[in-house]
Amino acid sequence: MKAKEYIKYTDFLAFYFHQRVAYLLLILIKNTRITPNQVTLLALIFGIFSAFSIILEENLIAVVFLQFSFVLDCLDGQLARYKKMSSSLGMWLDNLVDRVVENAIVIALSFHYNLLNLGLYLVFINMFFSYISDLEIYQNVQYKKLTQLQKIIFSPIYLLHRSFVTLLLSLSIFLPEILFLLVVIYIYGIIFKIYRKFYGLAR
Repeated sequence: MKAKEYIKYTDFLAFYFHQRVAYLLLILIKNTRITPNQVTLLALIFGIFSAFSIILEENLIAVVFLQFSFVLDCLDGQLARYKKMSSSLGMWLDNLVDRVVENAIVIALSFHYNLLNLGLYLVFINMFFSYISDLEIYQNVQYKKLTQLQKIIFSPIYLLHRSFVTLLLSLSIFLPEILFLLVVIYIYGIIFKIYRKFYGLAR
């Protein structure tokens, strides 16, 4: 059993931390009856617990739960590859849980820090960005490679990988001003998606 067969590269933070921790858990549960979808639902539970911990002002516990929720999000994919149980339902459930957890954290932070309007706006643009991204995935849209200049211009989009969104949300538990940064990055991400749609001609 080789790690590289199950650890999928998305970005360096997830690859060198979350995916590695998930792989250790995979070794522990690979021969059990636990299914990938059960792991996904467990990730949802820990994400919701994190949101409630924010409301209860248990900030450190909230961060631990949120980070562990993302580790489980990595684990479900690894377990699916190991048990050859990948499915459209699993992909849909995984995306749904990601959005629910992220938005639950945003709403909890918004209530806790009296930033409800900002929180609702962030939820909206998060869902809109994710909707565009999911369309590209399900429709198997492929674009021409970006030029070096385009890569530099749109480099902040790298922060929209889920590991970095989870990190920024974790930091927001202590510094709510980071939510404003997330809004800006998501808007930038939507501009990027629109640019690719009209100018990043499909192959």
